[in-house]
Amino acid sequence: AVVRRIAGEVENAAVWFGGAFDRASGVDVLRDVSLALALLHGLYLGDPACSVGVLEQSANRMSTRAERLNVEIERALFASMLGRYEDVLLAAREVLREPDVEEGLAWNALTNLTWAQAQLTDLEAIDANLTAGLELVATQPPERIAEVDLLHAVRVNVRMEQGRLASALDHAEEFGRSGAPAGLTAFSAANVAWIGGDSALARTLTEEALDHLRAFDAFNALPFTLGFDACVAHAAGHVDRADAAVAEAIARDGLGATWGQIWIGRAQAWAHAAAGRIEAAIEAALAAGEIGIETTHYGWAQLALHDAAIWGGGAVVADALDRAAARLHEAPLMAAMVEHARALADDDVDGLTDLCLLYTSPSPRDCNEYLVCRL
Repeated sequence: AVVRRIAGEVENAAVWFGGAFDRASGVDVLRDVSLALALLHGLYLGDPACSVGVLEQSANRMSTRAERLNVEIERALFASMLGRYEDVLLAAREVLREPDVEEGLAWNALTNLTWAQAQLTDLEAIDANLTAGLELVATQPPERIAEVDLLHAVRVNVRMEQGRLASALDHAEEFGRSGAPAGLTAFSAANVAWIGGDSALARTLTEEALDHLRAFDAFNALPFTLGFDACVAHAAGHVDRADAAVAEAIARDGLGATWGQIWIGRAQAWAHAAAGRIEAAIEAALAAGEIGIETTHYGWAQLALHDAAIWGGGAVVADALDRAAARLHEAPLMAAMVEHARALADDDVDGLTDLCLLYTSPSPRDCNEYLVCRL
């Protein structure tokens, strides 16, 4: 089944994992097989509801509370793809309140908890959670190497949301030197570089991310990373590269999963903008943002909605932006982006002047120039 998944025979792999799930008896085997099957349905086949069902069945077949909690954390993560990231917070915090929690269970709780907090842009106490998770990295078995990458990517993303761009890039560079698979971390760092106005570094880091993910992609991250690559390419006027990236993402069923829908949608918005179709760009960015809000990926939603605002669509996306912004907690960069979008919509020159954070974004009106806004 694993070989078939790696070879891209996802539906065939799901059949094989399904057979293994029906026959599994030992606790460890049952958990591993049910998680593999859930990953296929949720991240590759675009059916997180099926993932939730598989993991619910798995949890019911566990014999102890700790075993059930371990599966419940994963079930909550896939439920988050249906718009319920709050389930992850509840499940993970229940685990971490347990006295003498087993290390593997604590690891699962911390990785899923911090991922959910970052997506919800609710960063209260997240630094402590990330530190606790990173302290466990050295003791994780090799099969958790993708989760290690995910945790470092969350650290980079969180520092970005906090406005600590240099620190975010430093962390990514340090982890990159470890030689471990770092596709997700490089993707997050590329976002940081682009937000900071360094398109050349963003391109380099995106290529690094794509190299890693083409070799090892446990979470089907390649399609949305290709979507980001297309955004960067369109902003630089490299239409052929952008078109190739979107085509590859769609061929990998990037539109079948929520993450791909957000990022490929954002790439399509940039394609319209680069071609001067500004109204269509705004509509596409709004659609991508709405998908992000519906599935509680608030941070990614705000990035798409901010695109629309810098293209003159602040009034069009105002309601969606307010809904996303309502969930912000201790994420100053994201808050500054919201204020910037509102000031643009209101043509509020004083408001733009009062904002103190430097934000740089490629301008679609001239792909070789930059629109520099002081937030």
